[in-house]
Amino acid sequence: MRIVRPILILGLCLLFLSSACSSFMNSTASEQGPTPIPVPSPTPLTAAEVVFNVLPPEGTSTNADLSLVLLDEVTSLVHNATVVPMKRLADGHWQVRLTPPVGSLLRYQYIRNKPSLAQETTTSGESILYRIAHVPGPTQIDDIIAAWSDAPYQGKIGRITGRIYDALTGGALPETMVNAAGVTDFTDGEGYFRLDGLPPGLHNLIVFSLDGSYQTAQQGAVVAADSMTPVELGLSPARAVQVTFEVIVPSDTIPGTPVRIAGNVRQLGNRFSELEGGISVANSHMPELVLIDPTHYLTVITLYAGTDLRYKYTLGDGLWDAEHRSNGDLLTRQLIVPDHDLVVKDVVSTWHERDAGSLRFHLIVPEDTPPSDQISIQFNLSGWQEPIPIWRLAKNEWYFILHGSIDPDQILRYRYCRNAQCGSADDVDTLGSNPVGRQVTISQTPQDILDEVNAWQWWDPALPSVTVVAPDITPRSGFEAGFSYLPAFRPNWMIQNESAMSNIAYRGANAVILSPTWILKANNPTPVLSFDPAFAPFENDLRTMASDAIDQGLQVILRPSLRYFDGEVDAWWLEATRDSAWWTVWFEEYRSMILTFARQAQAVGVTKLVLGGPEIAPSLPEGVLLDGSSSGVPGDAETQWRTLIEEVRKIYSGKLAFEIELGQELQPIPTIIDTFDEVHIYWHAPLSSVEAPSVTEIRRSVRSLLNETILSNPALKGIPIIIDVEYLSVATSATACAKAPDGSCRPSYEFDQGAVVDPDLELDLEGQAEAINAVLLESYTQTEIMGFYVRGYNPTVVLHDMSASVNGKPASDVLWYWYPRINTDQ
Repeated sequence: MRIVRPILILGLCLLFLSSACSSFMNSTASEQGPTPIPVPSPTPLTAAEVVFNVLPPEGTSTNADLSLVLLDEVTSLVHNATVVPMKRLADGHWQVRLTPPVGSLLRYQYIRNKPSLAQETTTSGESILYRIAHVPGPTQIDDIIAAWSDAPYQGKIGRITGRIYDALTGGALPETMVNAAGVTDFTDGEGYFRLDGLPPGLHNLIVFSLDGSYQTAQQGAVVAADSMTPVELGLSPARAVQVTFEVIVPSDTIPGTPVRIAGNVRQLGNRFSELEGGISVANSHMPELVLIDPTHYLTVITLYAGTDLRYKYTLGDGLWDAEHRSNGDLLTRQLIVPDHDLVVKDVVSTWHERDAGSLRFHLIVPEDTPPSDQISIQFNLSGWQEPIPIWRLAKNEWYFILHGSIDPDQILRYRYCRNAQCGSADDVDTLGSNPVGRQVTISQTPQDILDEVNAWQWWDPALPSVTVVAPDITPRSGFEAGFSYLPAFRPNWMIQNESAMSNIAYRGANAVILSPTWILKANNPTPVLSFDPAFAPFENDLRTMASDAIDQGLQVILRPSLRYFDGEVDAWWLEATRDSAWWTVWFEEYRSMILTFARQAQAVGVTKLVLGGPEIAPSLPEGVLLDGSSSGVPGDAETQWRTLIEEVRKIYSGKLAFEIELGQELQPIPTIIDTFDEVHIYWHAPLSSVEAPSVTEIRRSVRSLLNETILSNPALKGIPIIIDVEYLSVATSATACAKAPDGSCRPSYEFDQGAVVDPDLELDLEGQAEAINAVLLESYTQTEIMGFYVRGYNPTVVLHDMSASVNGKPASDVLWYWYPRINTDQ
């Protein structure tokens, strides 16, 4: 719970003569852009005094210097902040008085300037995303700083738990944000939240809906050491209003350029988390305005009365190519949404930074670049930022203007990538997670940058053909044939989802497995399972993904999973306390996650929900850890699991399946398997002990695994079985072991999305295809096997990498041959 369609790029001259483009591209290098448009001063909003009263951590020097930092999340969580000095009071608190507009929702943090610069952290040492304060009128906000980044917290902790509901109906309000002490949670499907690790004392607790559809609630909450503070809050619905945004843009805006509106609500792209480089508002989710004439744009958006709307117009995102004031400062607008429909008429004064000339990027990409690809540019400003789509001129020519977003004489680093997948679908000269990149020094005059991409990493237009071993087969009614999405969602995936589903359907599939995730965070003193919108779809995103699939005639299956970013999941379990109190919280957290997905599955038209997976195996009855020792799971684990499954069935009416892992050996079948309709086998078993086995040897190995390991297992008798296969595209794929230097087998996720893991490993696309072909053919001959999926599908971009994704690889052609012959609907 805790946080801590392809894009239609308008041609530059979509509605205008090509000469308009030429005039911009051929303008002289001495131009500074047009004189900023005069903008009328907005009517001042009614203000109220807010007193911020904060207690610093014990041990903070009396000579310290503290400040409150107001964040501009529409621009970036790390740029364009306002630092306000605070005063120390005689009782040890620090205080500052501000006068923001009534109705404001302030995001902020505290910092210590002296004796050295330090950020505030949680009791567990994590950075704070932000605190939130609501300004309904004159008010005082009482806060406690747990710790500074250079002095870990040493005291006791407490927690706040509770439920958020509709004050009129009593119904749960999922995906509602709850914040106290800089710790944030999103309510689950039942409206419950949990804020762990809070220092004892009085905290400001705030609850608000991400789209503004409910009125914000704020109250004080006292937390005691080693205790839980219960909170139940009913939120009142806010009135929906239609807001029309009309904007006049500067005359140097290229005709047809996409103009978007970025803002701090979900409708305007806010993810309420930290994306790359501190960006919070995703370009891929910002509404695009409609072009009325060369300088006028318009859009209509449903907002809600009382919302503190912060927004801006942009050609890029909230930071890059966003609107500026006439003096060159970044501008973020504020509107307290009224309780009636409204027409907002705005004027963008300028896109330009003060004294900085524009950069005009003209890019040539290889002739063999996939024609459906969208090229993006990624900038580095104290870290790589979210990629921004650029504009197509011709088949292999692209263009972008950066209107001076940083000061002259600074060096700007940048790079190009395909489909916004920087770090995987890279220019070969700037590949990886943190390359030096290309560089340009900003000047006071415009510059024309002529770039060329010589080749794309992991893209080979001349792939070798693969021979399909093709015995005659008879279609089987009800047999599932599909692809399983990679469990690595990012918001910009939504750009490519519609075309990904179309491609899957074209391959003859009749089903797709979506793999949304929650994040494994803290494992001690109690476990934290976190929904983080930077890495997981909101329900609206999931609905769109499912709708795209259904429109292509695909069944949608949901397999919720857990990810751990700080190492291997096995280590997370090994290092956890796993005492009685720990397990109580684990089952509460896992129940919260599964019931949330069960509700979403019911709501969005999912035909099957898959539970289980290797990441939760230690919590099963008689669970064991990687080293073979007992996980210490409570004796009532079976009862807890059966109760959970009963709860799921009350919410979700589709099929329930359980996932069992077949790696070096078959995972022990849990005693709860009888409560499920089907079993999914996560198949990544070795098929040979040698690197290049014959097709006959591979098929013989598959046949043996099916007959002797799976179908003969008495615990699986009478249960329909689905195979979900995963093999890497490496020379040792048939051995199911990509060896590390120490001789161990690397986990498959290390190869996801174009990762360059080990230069000594050899790419082998044909080996992957042969392994998948063998498992499919042998599985299909067994009547107990009722479906076949290929795991790890990357829906964002074709990469001929070492990962398990088959998108655009020879294995995909194998499936393109077989799936229409298997699928009776084809």
